[in-house]
This record gives sequence, structure tokens and C-alpha cells, in this order.
Amino acid sequence: MLQSRPRRQENGGGLMSDVTLTIDGQPVTVAKGTLIVEAARKLGIEIPVYCYHPKLAPVGACRVCVVDVENQRRPIMPACATEVMEGMVVHTRNAAATRAREGVIELLLINHPLDCPVCDRAGECDLQDFTLRYGHGQSRFTETKRHFEKSKQIGKEVILDRERCIMCMRCVRFCDEVAMEEGLTIIERGTKSEIGPFPGRSFDSQFSGNTVEICPVGALTSRSYRFKSRPWELQNYASVCNGCATGCNLTVDVRYYEVARFRSRCNDAIDDGWLCDRGRYGYKFISSPERLKKPLVRKDGQLVEATWAEALEVAAAGLKKFPADKVGAVAGPRLSNEGGWLLTRLMRGLLGSPNLDHRRGLAFREGEPLKLTAKIEGLDTATAIVVVGCDPTRTNPGIDLRIKKGLRRQAELICIGENGLSGYADYRVGSLAELSEAYANLPEEEKKGLNYPRPRPWEAGGSTSTDLEKAAKVLKKSNRVVFVFSEDHPVEGLEALAEQIGVEAPHGLLMLVAGANSVGLREMGVLPVFAPGWQKLAEAKEAYSTAWGAFASGEGADYAAMTGSSNPLQAMVLVAEDKLEKKPEFLVVLDLFSSAIAKQADVVLPASSFVEQVMTMTNLDGTVQLCRQALPPLGESLPDWQILYRLAEKLGQKWDTDTAAKIFAQIGSLNPLYPAASYNDFQTEAAVHWSYPQQGKIGTPRADLSGIPVHRPDAAPWMGAPDTGSKVERVSRLLAGDQPPAVPGQLDPRQMATRLSLVLPVVQDPPPVPGSRITASAGPQAPGPSPANRYHAIGGGARELPLPAVQIKQTEAEQPVQEVTEA
Repeated sequence: MLQSRPRRQENGGGLMSDVTLTIDGQPVTVAKGTLIVEAARKLGIEIPVYCYHPKLAPVGACRVCVVDVENQRRPIMPACATEVMEGMVVHTRNAAATRAREGVIELLLINHPLDCPVCDRAGECDLQDFTLRYGHGQSRFTETKRHFEKSKQIGKEVILDRERCIMCMRCVRFCDEVAMEEGLTIIERGTKSEIGPFPGRSFDSQFSGNTVEICPVGALTSRSYRFKSRPWELQNYASVCNGCATGCNLTVDVRYYEVARFRSRCNDAIDDGWLCDRGRYGYKFISSPERLKKPLVRKDGQLVEATWAEALEVAAAGLKKFPADKVGAVAGPRLSNEGGWLLTRLMRGLLGSPNLDHRRGLAFREGEPLKLTAKIEGLDTATAIVVVGCDPTRTNPGIDLRIKKGLRRQAELICIGENGLSGYADYRVGSLAELSEAYANLPEEEKKGLNYPRPRPWEAGGSTSTDLEKAAKVLKKSNRVVFVFSEDHPVEGLEALAEQIGVEAPHGLLMLVAGANSVGLREMGVLPVFAPGWQKLAEAKEAYSTAWGAFASGEGADYAAMTGSSNPLQAMVLVAEDKLEKKPEFLVVLDLFSSAIAKQADVVLPASSFVEQVMTMTNLDGTVQLCRQALPPLGESLPDWQILYRLAEKLGQKWDTDTAAKIFAQIGSLNPLYPAASYNDFQTEAAVHWSYPQQGKIGTPRADLSGIPVHRPDAAPWMGAPDTGSKVERVSRLLAGDQPPAVPGQLDPRQMATRLSLVLPVVQDPPPVPGSRITASAGPQAPGPSPANRYHAIGGGARELPLPAVQIKQTEAEQPVQEVTEA
């Protein structure tokens, strides 16, 4: 099968020799094995594609990418399935290529319904754009189109319109190649062909949303987003999923103060461009009517609404009433780095209490942190993956997909214990101790004859072996081994085995932690036995006492003690945590919802969700990423860090960290794991982002405000857009009861995109420290033309069709303000 990326030599690992070819008169040098479509993209030449996808194997099904190659027996060739050759001369827009492409598009439209005005994909549809730019302009077919039953729900979140399908097979190939499961297939043959789940089954994969996202037409649509909005009505913000600790990148699309949808945002180092359904559709809680919107204070045995000033006064008075060693705090894993930092400062600095902790499992050692050298992308190049007593399929679906990618690249899988990957395991082993013993007792390697590859467990004729010695020999082949384990699983002997094998980064130990920011909270010092940055308490006391005025360097009560039935504390602060068996005399709760524990609290403070604040999180392999604010806080809720800051004021200290950017800068000055950290590290260059994650590499650019250069990552979001003059929009606003406020700097998304052209120069800052874990939260997408300068090619000829600029009347208060990058 043809490869979609440069092949590497087996012995040296380097790229194979380069080749030089000519495309539309322009010479280009690329690696041998590169496809014509990728070589053209290197020159900025667009070749339309439907079936091709950079994360899937080439199939050459739709033929819309045809080009004319000189001196070939059949010169019209598919660019997505043809590798470059030395001296090749390619024409993408001459008469032969244009005529062939027009014919292909004409055939694709024979049965395609003309329902663009009601199609969910309108405005972000490749079939629309490529028909206008490369189509014939007029169809010669007048026959009746075929018809199917409309809107067939094939899964919990996926709806199929079979009439719109162009049989590109992206969805089927995703299920086969990436998810490696029986999700969708091709039913019947010839003119009766259609996409659908296997007969008698439902498409209930936890990765089903990815098929909707990579569908180039409106055949597959999302039940949650269907008929909800148009892409030009949305404002887009770069963020990070907080469903688990993998840290997949996503784009938050907002319409009228409400999240309309989440989309994946390609980050090859972490998510590979995919999202699980739990992350993709897990946004409905944000606008839930059950959210806490106002502070609550207990009066006469009942929780009643109060002002922030009153609630904070009661909270401060209650905490000051008890001795420091009887006050504690517990944080849940969704708390941000900024919130975790201020919680540590509040407890150890202001209140003088060492009693603080967050959820952590049995893998945590009090002596020193584990040597976690593995990175998520290390799973791609591993020769062996050992899953020890955990189930990534259930807890971290993104890691599940990454392990499967490693298996497709010939890594061998060893499972210790039953999990969702057991059916893919080459070897099943009873315990880690048995595997370690077998590895230690392996004889010297002997010379062998030819070794014929056997079918893998998921292939026909394949099976899982229980041969312990063969499993140990897999670890002997190479030191590129990744051990995937859970913090809830004892890891006795795991580090010793890794050291014996000699694993090095990006391979080694990869720990699956309990929640989105468990790693970040540990590094922020939300621990009873360590200071921030895993420093020993006594050694860190001087620096933090100088910076904070005081620092409690003693060891405190841990999570189990504080949340268990023998809780020795008299006052507690719970942040995003709902486990507490014994209520202390005084309890303060910071949370989004009123849990059973919150109903017992003396003070309840409403916190904002991750899309309602700017914050950073650290994922399970130590990568630090930024979530941009996409919505104003719901009701009177506030970010966790801001609540802690105001509580400190009521306790008698006014800190200098009154913004998220200042908190992160202080982290960079004191925490040794975040040297010189600053929000400037998250600035992104001007670019056009694509409506779907891979289109930055394969197709049509579309306006997306997450592609506007970010000079102030902590700046307030663009809230409700001013009136654009649309009567339909004005009526929908009135029906929704929406009254957009006059916000300085507020512009309509289309006007913003037009005014900025999405290519503003970026303020040049010092480059990040080599090896830094901090990464700008934007996918690696190449810049493209402004949406105001999009062109359409009709009948083979190109002509400029600029989009009309939106004229908006602004009051004096609404004039845009110049943003200044903070030092």
C-alpha cells in the first residue's frame, strides 16, 4: 500500500534519498515516497481531495485529485495515490487535468441532492467549494436522482443522510485503520452502495464523532449540533479538553453566550487530530440550569443566597477561628495550575497549614517522584508497549488510539491484566513480577534463520500468546519500550525493569492519572509532603517565605486522612472535590454544582468552568497547555483562582497576583519545573485555522477566530457580536432574550477576520527554552489566504470573488482598543 509520508531506511532510520520534480512549472525537492498532493502543497499549489486524508492510507477512490503527468502511458493520475519520481513533470491545471477533474465532479454530483440551504455542512463543505472552484459550472445530467430515507440515526451521536454521501470512505477507513473496530462499512455494491453500520448493529463507538468531522460533505452530521448554527455565526477559541489527563486540543465554538460544539484541533504530539466522544460532546454541563450561579451561606441551618462580600467574610471568619494545624484543603483534579498555585499559597503561606492534597493513587511515592520519561508521541515509535493493570480504553481513550497507532507501526503489545486492549494483545502475562523474572532469565541471543511474521491478533488467523519467554524476548529486541500504568495500580518493580531494559525518552513510564490536571496540581505543590516543583519542604522554605511572607514547611494530613471517616480537621476548603466522609465543624466548598457535600457546607462559592476562564493545565506526559476563555462566567460564578485571591483579601493579605498571567509568571519565577514561564510562551502566530482539523493540510481555509494571532492569551473573549443587519439574526436574538453589551474592542467575527486579514505580524518574543514542556495551544496548521480574498474557479478559469465586508455601526464605547503584550 502506498505511504502518505516519507519512508525511512530500515538500518539507519534516516530519510531515503530526495527527488526533484516539476509541478506547474515550479521545481520542488521532496523525500522519495512523498505523494504528488503533498509535494504540490509544499509549493502552495492546491489540489482538491475528498477521499485523501493525511492520517489515513491513500485509497484513490474519488479521483477528484487527478493531475496530468508527462511521459506516462496513462498520464491522468490521482495525485493522492501516486508517489513522486525523479524528473517527473506534473500539470495540475492544464486542459487535460482540468477537463478530467470537471468530469469527476460532474459524476459525483449526479445523485447528490441540491439541499445546501438546509444542509448542516453548508459554509464548511468541501463539495461546495471544490464544485465552485474546479467544477464545470453546468451539469449535463437531467435524470432523476436516487433517493433514500432521510436522516437515519445510526448511532447515539451520528446521523446519516445517505443521499449526500460521495463514497469517499473516509469514515469507513477511520473505523478500520485508526479506531481498529467494526464501526461503519460499505453495504451493497455498484450504484446501490451506501455507508452504514454492520447489519443489526448500531454505530456506538466512543470515537464516532471523528467520522462526522472528517466527512467532506453533509452525509454524516452530529445529533448535538444538527440545525443549531451556521459556521459564520460562531466565535472560535483554542482550548484543551478536560475530560481526562491526555490533554487533547480542541476548538470551542460559541454562539450567543452558549457553546455550540467542540471540535478537535490537531496536535500531533498529543491527540494526533482526534477526539473521543466523551470530550467532543461533554460540554452540555457548561450551560446546565443546575449550575451554581450565586454564593450560598448557611443561616439558621439553611443555605441561602448571599453577596460575594458576605460569603467571603463568613468563609474568612470561619477559617481564622481554628488553629492552623486543624485547617486543611483538598482539591479535585480539574483545578487549574493557577488555582492550585494560589491554593498552596493560601494554605502554606497565609494560613500556615501543611494540610493540603488532591486525588492521587497508589503509584505516588512519598520519597521521590517517579521517573516518568515517556511522552504520548513515544507510543508511535515504540517496539513494545506494556499495559500494566489499567484500561486506557475506558479512562484515556486518546491513549487507546495512540497505542493502536503504535501497533499498526509494528509495535508488539503485552497486556498484564484484563482491559479493553486485551483483544489486540500479542501476549497476555499474569503479573509484572513474572515478566521481570522471565526477562532476567533470558539466555544469550542465538543466531536465527528467517522469521516469518505471524498474523496479528486483530487479523484473520491471529491469536494472543501466553508464552512468557516470548513476551520477555519482545522487551529484549529494543529499548524503545513504553510501560502504560495507572496511578491506582501498585508499580513495585516497574522502574527497575525499565532501568534494566535501558529505556530513554520519549519511551519509558507513562502514568495514567486520575483527572485532567492531576500532574499540574502535584507540580504546584498541592501535596502534604512536597513543596511546588517536587522540592523538599525544608529546602524550599527560605525561597517561599521570602516571596509569600511565610511558608509552613511541616508535613500535613494526606487525601485519605482528610476525606476519610477519621478526619482530624476542624475546618476545610474543598475545591472541585465531592468526596468527604466526615464533615468538619466548618466547611467551605468551591464547585460548579451543588453536590451532596456542598449541601452540607457552611459556605458554597460558585466556580467557573474551564471555558469561562483563561487557565493552564499540565497533561499526563508533562506538557503544559493554555485554555483560552470562550465565555463570560455564568451568573456570578468566578474562576477558582479569583475566588482564592478574594478570600486571601478577606483574610488580611492583598496579593500582587491579581490576574492569571501574573500568577503564571510567579510560577515561572519560583517553581523549578516551570523556569521563566510566562503567558508569552503561548502566543500564536497569525494563521487561518480550518473548520476541521486536517484541512490545514488537505483543503479549504475558512474563517476561524482561533487563527487570529494571540498577543494577550488572558484577554477577555469576544462576547455577543453586535448586530450585523440580518433580520433573521435580530429575530433570533430577540427570541433568545439576548442583549449584547457594549464591550470595548468588540467586533463581529467576520469583520474581525476581514479587518485583521488573519495575517497580522506577531510580536517577536525570546524563543522558548530548549526542551521546555510549555507549548502554544494551537495545532500545526499552515497559514492560508484570508477569507475576504477567497477565490472560486468556475469552468477551469479562476476569478476573484471577495466576500462583502460586514458594516457595523459602533458606539464610541465599542471602538476597538489596542492590545499590548504583557512583559
